[in-house]
Amino acid sequence: MSSRISHVRPQRLNETLLLEASLALTLAFFCFVFLFFRGHPLADLPSTPLSLEEPQAIEVVPQVQPRMKETVVEQPARRFAPIQPVDDLPLAEPEKTLLPAPSTELPLPPPPPLVAESEPVPFFSLEVEPELIGGLQALYSRIVYPEFARRAGVEGQALIAFVLGKDGVPREFEILAERPPQLEFGKAAIEALSGVRFTPGMQRDRLVEVRMQQAVRFQLQN
Repeated sequence: MSSRISHVRPQRLNETLLLEASLALTLAFFCFVFLFFRGHPLADLPSTPLSLEEPQAIEVVPQVQPRMKETVVEQPARRFAPIQPVDDLPLAEPEKTLLPAPSTELPLPPPPPLVAESEPVPFFSLEVEPELIGGLQALYSRIVYPEFARRAGVEGQALIAFVLGKDGVPREFEILAERPPQLEFGKAAIEALSGVRFTPGMQRDRLVEVRMQQAVRFQLQN
């Protein structure tokens, strides 16, 4: 029992010493603060008691700025040119176009169409047309009347197309028509034409081949 009491007393003694030390430190702190604020300028300010009176209304006077005088700059009046009436405006003279005087000369005929040298020229478009040498008499003097038609007493006619060369010799014969048919009137006409000669045709001062047609009539002599 005594051991327990001896153990509790030192513990209480420690707590008492700790409490006294705390009080001493607190007192020292307050003394330091008092001494510090005593020498500060704020300590000389008079203390004013607090009053619970109503706050006074503060009148705010608005500051009126002086108005600056506006300076008006007068602009010079614009001068406009007088408007000229439309009727007085000068009118541009119309351009005169000179028409050519009518020509009294007759227009020249158009030149014949150009044809390749290797292509025969149609008879109607030649500048110089070929002519049968000796006339139709030379042609009919060479006609041999078909024997079967002569015995039957039949007359007829044939239309032959051919190409006349640059030398005036006809070639490339073709029977276009034969009446009556199958009596060899066309064959007899070709044999007669192959024995005659023509003057050659000319185009632009050059000899050319010509496509021609020749009708041959067969008649019996009494």
